[in-house]
Amino acid sequence: MTTHRFIGQPTKSLEGPEKVSGAAKYAVDAHQPSALWTKLLRSPYPRARILRIDTTRAAALPGVHAILTGEDVRGMRTGIAYRDEPLLAWDEVRFAGERVAAVCADDADIATAALALIDVDYEELTPMLSAAEALAPGAPIIHPDFNSYEDVAPIATPSNAYGHITLAAGDTTVGFADADVIVERTYETPLIHQMYFEPHTCLVSLDADGTAQVWLASGTPGVNHTELARVLGISPDKIVVNFSLLGGSYGGKTDGTEAALCYLLAKRTGRSVRFLADYAEELTAMHPRNPSIIRIKAGAKRDGTLTAWEVEAYFATGAYSAYDIVPSAGGLLVAGATGPYRTPNVTIDSYQVYTNTIACGYMRGPGPFQCTFASESHVDEVAKALGMTPDDVRLKNLIHQQADMAIQGLWIPPSSPDSASAQATRMKESLDQALEASGYHEPKPSNVGRGISIDVHGEIGGDAHAAVQVNADGTITISMPTYGLGIDTYTTLAQVVAEGLGVPMDQIDRAPWSTAQGPTDAGLGGDRGARMITLVGSLAVRDVTQQLQNLAAELMGWDSGDAVIEDGVLRNPTSDQQVPIAELVERAGHPVIGRGDADEPWNSEYASFVAHVAEVHVDPETGGVRLLRYTAVHETGQIINPIGFQGQINGGVNQGIAHALMEELPLDNGRVAVASFIDYKIPTMGDMPPLTTVILDSDVGHGQFNVRGIGNKAINMPAPAIANAIADATGVRVRSLPLSAEKVHRALRAIE
Repeated sequence: MTTHRFIGQPTKSLEGPEKVSGAAKYAVDAHQPSALWTKLLRSPYPRARILRIDTTRAAALPGVHAILTGEDVRGMRTGIAYRDEPLLAWDEVRFAGERVAAVCADDADIATAALALIDVDYEELTPMLSAAEALAPGAPIIHPDFNSYEDVAPIATPSNAYGHITLAAGDTTVGFADADVIVERTYETPLIHQMYFEPHTCLVSLDADGTAQVWLASGTPGVNHTELARVLGISPDKIVVNFSLLGGSYGGKTDGTEAALCYLLAKRTGRSVRFLADYAEELTAMHPRNPSIIRIKAGAKRDGTLTAWEVEAYFATGAYSAYDIVPSAGGLLVAGATGPYRTPNVTIDSYQVYTNTIACGYMRGPGPFQCTFASESHVDEVAKALGMTPDDVRLKNLIHQQADMAIQGLWIPPSSPDSASAQATRMKESLDQALEASGYHEPKPSNVGRGISIDVHGEIGGDAHAAVQVNADGTITISMPTYGLGIDTYTTLAQVVAEGLGVPMDQIDRAPWSTAQGPTDAGLGGDRGARMITLVGSLAVRDVTQQLQNLAAELMGWDSGDAVIEDGVLRNPTSDQQVPIAELVERAGHPVIGRGDADEPWNSEYASFVAHVAEVHVDPETGGVRLLRYTAVHETGQIINPIGFQGQINGGVNQGIAHALMEELPLDNGRVAVASFIDYKIPTMGDMPPLTTVILDSDVGHGQFNVRGIGNKAINMPAPAIANAIADATGVRVRSLPLSAEKVHRALRAIE
């Protein structure tokens, strides 16, 4: 491994002091003293026709300034890709929690009181509350006008299954004919909320010239800027989305719908308007993870060799796909449903289905979480049917080169496995390390089990932009359109700049761009942060270095190509003359700014390998599951910041454990049945087991620093590892999340 001065060194967060002191500014901190407050009336029914809305009493309430209903926004639909969601429902509501009216008042209490005075007459309709109901013969079509929506991929026949993707290789008919054992099971995952602590919030203020200044809690401010302009029908240069820190997202803050409503209310009232969701709204009306039903049928030889792998996956989108990953963008990522195994005969059929339930959205790897739970659980079930150990079946079928993967996902190998850029696979090494570090084969007490989960992950690319400004006082200012999601992306950029210019980290400050100050990007997600930020950071450093070399040539007569930067000093290796870069900038009379811009393929030629082992104790009387210890092995490229890297593993494991054992949004007649943290179970530190982490780093990865992403790699592993450990401890299999004590208890009683 190459040794660097700043890259690879434990580095404290640039944003840390602001956050712990309370000085950090989030969207909710944006202040306009005369701002009005917006509250939203939401549908109590999962499916109903709107017959009449009467706002007379609400409008008469002192302190109410404006009210919007569906009639005011008729025809205005929003979305990232598929524009199918009304700003406010006008003819029909399609889920309990859908926006029906917006009230703008002097304060939140008055706006809330006004909501109770709005009279709405509904005609209840029969809802389709699951994918099975929505796909049943004769089921009403939730979106009969689907093909008329903007930017959708049209479907030939009206259906609630608006997306169907098939991935195939080989011939599964032949594969099953060659099999000695065939195992078919179905696995389910529930609605899960992202559990960011900062709720959705925004503030819209209109300048004298009509320009909208927007502060928005969003992980995709550039995307929201474009969509706000489109849905409102105004020029993008008339909207400025300003920088705000983000109090968590995990994919759940991609929409700016409330900002669009606040803009319309600001236009109507001539006042600034803000919105702040409460957590009841967050849990019952925002964009949780898609629930899934995944059937896997696998064939294997007696020696454990897999011969066929067939997947049929159904994902309930909810009422709208506006802020979900849609088929035209590749759909929910299901290529990983085969796992990191040699599966020559594969068919994966994935369906995205409209239902009259809460509209779903992105959450830390949309699709892989659900698929990994199913596939890694199923490998253990195949092992049981064969009378083999779970690790032996995995080792028998592991990929040994990229070309072994029948279905390619985000990880796309070079055309030839002999290519110089072909990545050596380290799946076996990762699994071996996990087995050893966890003591997988050591004797176990009664009611204790151990479970494995493994996987391979790529990362996405896309566009990214950065600037590095060298100032005359010796400070460096770094800028990006990316707003931190809690992982402090600016610290990563600062490390790259410090490495390239040889300046201390404390000389670097950040100045994030608003949408008026620089180009926008697609936001963070899909593990793209390290890949893209280090790339554009390196390009910006290269650009600013070239400009400083040119200044030295102009002002000092050096050969522009000879000068090198070391420790913040530009040195001429020929004459051994040197000048601090700050002095050179001062002599130039203006800051020197370098730019880095890139647009990478969405797929990656590199992947990371991961293997986890969970050890659990199961109470045979109650079914209660207690995690005793957890082992995580992650293979990766160059680590930029070990503190941040380990933090991503810790956070992903903890969140994955929560999803495995307790988190879900249950529905009661189509309505989300939990509306507060009292009812929605999330873990405390007392629920977390001792964590052993093994990191296998390397010089293989993207860009100058050979990086690979880590963000979503840990979260997918705990659910199957824990499910497999429970089965190992008890001999019973729970195939639906969460793996609650009630489910384990029922399974234990069923075999008595």
